[in-house]
Amino acid sequence: MFQRLPFDPVFEAVTRILGATPVSLSPGAIYEASIGRIEVANYKVFASFLMYDDAEIAERTGLHHVGFSGELFVVTEASYTPGSKTAFAMGAGDLVSFVDAHRKIFNDPFFHGDVVIVERDGRKLWTFDHEGQHGLLCG
Repeated sequence: MFQRLPFDPVFEAVTRILGATPVSLSPGAIYEASIGRIEVANYKVFASFLMYDDAEIAERTGLHHVGFSGELFVVTEASYTPGSKTAFAMGAGDLVSFVDAHRKIFNDPFFHGDVVIVERDGRKLWTFDHEGQHGLLCG
């Protein structure tokens, strides 16, 4: 379903889409690096997201309707482990099942904190921050 990989290729994909390198892979840093560079589509706040499970949050934020294609890089709170920072790589068709299985695999909800999803070779970048701000940035 997925493989783990270092953050370097994720930074490369994000930098290619934004035309600038963010200081980190946090949604806030990515959003800051995007200002004046790319189109920001439908950036919204889902303040009450903690009351819902991952499937409902994904639906309410429109995540599964973004239309990702190709290989995706996904960064969640589970990407940050002691001594290691790794992203998850998967095909776009595996994203729904990854969101659904995330809690079982990592004992942590998918939307527990910051989430970044980026197309490896495409132009779409979607972020969700720990306060419920989310949206699609398109290069």
